[in-house]
Amino acid sequence: MLKIDRQAKIESILQEHGSVLIHQLSDQLHCSEETIRRDLREMEAERRLVRTRGGAYLDEKYNKSYPVDLRRKYYPEIKAQLATEALHYIHNNDVICLDSSTTCLTLAEQLIQTDFDLTIITNSLPICMVCMAHTDKIRLVCLGGDFQKPTASFVGHTALQSLDRYLADFTFLSPPKLSLEFGMTDNTVDQAVIREKMLRHAKSSILLADHTKFHDDATVPFGKMSDLTAILTDAQLPVAWREYCRVNRIRLTDRIKEK
Repeated sequence: MLKIDRQAKIESILQEHGSVLIHQLSDQLHCSEETIRRDLREMEAERRLVRTRGGAYLDEKYNKSYPVDLRRKYYPEIKAQLATEALHYIHNNDVICLDSSTTCLTLAEQLIQTDFDLTIITNSLPICMVCMAHTDKIRLVCLGGDFQKPTASFVGHTALQSLDRYLADFTFLSPPKLSLEFGMTDNTVDQAVIREKMLRHAKSSILLADHTKFHDDATVPFGKMSDLTAILTDAQLPVAWREYCRVNRIRLTDRIKEK
């Protein structure tokens, strides 16, 4: 297949699905993954797509969030380990907020396998769909509002107004990026204000974050690291992070994958 035809096919797949994975394109177009990577680099230079780890997606103006179907494919084993560790904080009859991250989606998938009776408050459509068949033991509060396709979640005034009506025992969250200088950061204001309010409306807040989130910051800061009760991650954090947690009395559980 000629390059021009191959790239046209890639663009057609993107228009249909919104995102693509390199290994799937390699199989579908019968060429090497390195050939696909070269195509994606050229197409990104022409602003026809946005590359990310293992794939690419169509950019939505003003929204830098990776599509949820791509995010689900990153580090699934680590997300499962973080979710399992998070279960240790939860008790029967707790009220918990879950943000729209795929890590919290993994936590929801594990929660429905437990015997806990819980109230789950979330703006995530996938989490609502996971929990909807288990309302015999889960009281599900789905925050309505404006639907945001890349994150498969609800945002805006209606979602914030709904959240104002509840107080939670725990908020579990996994924002895109974290830094000691700027704290927790998000890709959009709409998502940031939801997470910020979830933090304010919980007695305790638990951060679930894989190692890639600690080395950069996103566009919109929404909370200080000192707002957190605990941090769960899969790799040992640098000394500066560990000292920050000690000084601010944040419980740190790292290197989870080694357990």
